Amino acid sequence: ERYLNASSLVRTLQSGEFRSVSSDIQNYMRDGQQLILAQAMIYLAQVQSDNQKYGNAVGFMRDAREILAGLKKRNQSVHARTAEMLLRGPIDPLYSLYRRNNDTIGFEAVPSSEDMRARLPSGRALISKAIPYSPASAAPSSSSVPSSSSVVGV
Repeated sequence: ERYLNASSLVRTLQSGEFRSVSSDIQNYMRDGQQLILAQAMIYLAQVQSDNQKYGNAVGFMRDAREILAGLKKRNQSVHARTAEMLLRGPIDPLYSLYRRNNDTIGFEAVPSSEDMRARLPSGRALISKAIPYSPASAAPSSSSVPSSSSVVGV
């Protein structure tokens, strides 16, 4: 979300101000946003598989692999190494597992990439409604303080 916020702020700059933002920074933010999107898709694929929706799991994992492969090709990107580690690590075995489960158990159609992007959750605001602050009373009332006679064992 931070990458998305920073990227949208850069896009809102006037044309002259936009040119002053380094292309390296713009690429870093775009690649970081893509890496986080791929990681979110991996998580969503795992959730879909746990819910026995194997077609959706294969679709999310397929799209995550495509994003990570694109990042891996960008050798200048800081995020290329992370993408390569994810591709070498858990991605391929999970993708094979989800495909095998869909081919043998689920028999579901794998949605297109556009359908998978439409199924991404939009997220939610951190705080949907501002909660007004009301300070606690300055001094406790005398009735709330226990007297020594009301304490057991004294």
